[in-house]
Amino acid sequence: MSVNIHSAQASMLGYRFQPLYALLVLWKEADDDSNEIRVEAEDDVVLEGKFTKLYQLKHSTGNAQELTIKNDGLWKTIRIWAPYADSIKHKMYFVTGDSIDSTNPLYKLVSGDLNRRDIVSLMTKEAKSVIDAREKAIAMNARKLPYENKIHGCKAFLQLNANQRLALLEKITIRADSFNIIEIENQVIDQLSQMVISKLRPIIAKRLLEWWDKRILNSLKITKAELLLQLQSLVAQFQDNNLPDDFSKLSPSSIDNELGGNMEKQIDLVDGGFSRKKRAAVARWRARNLLSPKIGFESYPLILLS
Repeated sequence: MSVNIHSAQASMLGYRFQPLYALLVLWKEADDDSNEIRVEAEDDVVLEGKFTKLYQLKHSTGNAQELTIKNDGLWKTIRIWAPYADSIKHKMYFVTGDSIDSTNPLYKLVSGDLNRRDIVSLMTKEAKSVIDAREKAIAMNARKLPYENKIHGCKAFLQLNANQRLALLEKITIRADSFNIIEIENQVIDQLSQMVISKLRPIIAKRLLEWWDKRILNSLKITKAELLLQLQSLVAQFQDNNLPDDFSKLSPSSIDNELGGNMEKQIDLVDGGFSRKKRAAVARWRARNLLSPKIGFESYPLILLS
């Protein structure tokens, strides 16, 4: 039995990409510290909070192609998501390196346009066409049946009634032209751009990714609070005499309100003392709030960090 090395490598990279993408989702998209991220649960990545957000990742390091309504990966994902058509709690994200032109019917799933009845019609037509071709091949005793990768998604879609099909598509967002595993570290560095000066971002990004790698092996469920705790700990290690003056002037109105919880307990375990607690508390506050409208960009010119 021969093995396609390139296919196996692509599969491995795709699997490796999932937890790394989960880090960025938890950091950027969780709306509360209690939100938690899971990998390989109901979907590739699941963010649990006010809504349950499902992320289906179609990773690729090759040249981007145009994503169309005939795409096998899209239909395989429809099979996974069809059971959530009636849910008011779920949102779905199809993440792909492929592109979608503004003239493409699927562009509405990128732009957020909720007038999606035309997409329902096109997908219904495509699903029926696939099933018809499959049934004809079966009737002719064909040795190889067509559409093996998308038939189950087409059937799942047609099993929904018209209102359910529309409800399902209204929950779906496509993220086209997505970054791939090679760009992960740069994505993390970009996230740090509001928190530390440029020369410190690569080392903090590297250490954060190293921690995440180990942490995700121990448990596939991580809260945003835990991520922020680790992040503020890393920032605190480098902040003395390294932060720009404008950044160093930003502090919480009350240090006491930032103390307590797991952060203080962990510092107590190593006899870190109050000064270390204070630095960690300020760093955590900055990690959580620097991008918040409560602070605002007008009080913190971004050009000072470049």
